[in-house]
Amino acid sequence: MSHRTSTMAISPKSLKKEIYAEYLLALNEIEILKTEIELMNDLKKSELISTVQFRNDGISRRKTAIKEFNLLVEDLNWLRNQIQKGMNKVRSVELFPITK
Repeated sequence: MSHRTSTMAISPKSLKKEIYAEYLLALNEIEILKTEIELMNDLKKSELISTVQFRNDGISRRKTAIKEFNLLVEDLNWLRNQIQKGMNKVRSVELFPITK
């Protein structure tokens, strides 16, 4: 009496092929992950600065901000002087001279 089932029997050869294919996929995934880890480590290294670099950057930025603020004050003083000169000219001009 032969008894057949509808399911396909797994042979050792087909099982080995499946396992090997999964193994190759896993190796590929490991390589991808290694590459990503290296990229992340490189990115971390490039973003990190020392405390001295951080302090020097702060000092440089502060100097630049002070310089820009002083230039703004100079520009505002120049503008004020120009407005005063213009107002003096306007005040000195008689649009309708009064004759006696």
